[in-house]
Amino acid sequence: MALTLSLATEHDIALLNDLGGRSYRHHFADVWDSETALEQYLEAEYGLQALHFSLMQENIEWFIIRTTQAIGLVKLSYAQQIPDEAHIGTLINKIYLLPQSTGQGHGQAIFQHIEDLAKQHGDHFIWLEVLASNPAAKSFYQRCGMHLIKNTLFVATTQQSQMHILGKNL
Repeated sequence: MALTLSLATEHDIALLNDLGGRSYRHHFADVWDSETALEQYLEAEYGLQALHFSLMQENIEWFIIRTTQAIGLVKLSYAQQIPDEAHIGTLINKIYLLPQSTGQGHGQAIFQHIEDLAKQHGDHFIWLEVLASNPAAKSFYQRCGMHLIKNTLFVATTQQSQMHILGKNL
């Protein structure tokens, strides 16, 4: 079955809200110290108002990952500089699949779509942040040609998490 990334619009806000909430909760709920902090994060990232605002930004695009149905989402921010570094390129904010769609070999195809989109927007570098406590994701990104740029912290209201910033020249 063919995998596609379709550009999301305001008409897709409810679907992005659902996909984001379900996929994030499945993959990352256990890294949060409190349910309240998790809910605050989800509202800030996938709340209807937050999504509406994000979709209106000129350099940000959301995509719905589809096979025969919607199975996940991607969020990209173009021409973004890694903090305190010279690297500028497409920031892969999010690549999230629903639980039933993980482990089915979709990752490589999604990553190739992202590389193509970055190039179409004139970026020659892609980067992302991955939890240090997620070695499987880091390993996948390294198999895709990404390498460690630096370490950083994700700071939320009640906790912080060690992150790796990975990047790749295109």
